[in-house]
Amino acid sequence: MACAATQSKTPSKQAPEVGHDNPALNLAMGQWRFVMINGTQVNSVGRQQPYLKFENRDGSVTGFTGCNRLHGNYRAEDSKLKVEQVASTRMACPGENYEREVLDVLNLVIGYKITGHELHLLGSKGTLAILVRPHEEQTTQQKPAEK
Repeated sequence: MACAATQSKTPSKQAPEVGHDNPALNLAMGQWRFVMINGTQVNSVGRQQPYLKFENRDGSVTGFTGCNRLHGNYRAEDSKLKVEQVASTRMACPGENYEREVLDVLNLVIGYKITGHELHLLGSKGTLAILVRPHEEQTTQQKPAEK
């Protein structure tokens, strides 16, 4: 699955989470869990939620669709992102999963932005998906007020 990389129509100012001079390095700083795809909340599938992990050293992306494992290659520069050569395992998965939606996002993504603890994958018409890092999601949840 290949897609054309074009300039994203998002502001060039990003809020890098860890402060690298190269925003593309922030993309490869751990696992990103899908929380929203096309405006719809993503729920856990069994004990696991769909996720992506970008590896800076070899330009690979791996993940889980809610049904199958996936792998492919990516290129990120500034706010542009291109994912290609995506393949996945072929297990039959009855019930709810996000296989088609995750693969569609990877096929359509042309850019990204990192804002706070969120990774927004962008298509030609706006945000395709929002992902967060699981450990950061837990640390940013509101604590109940002490009495």
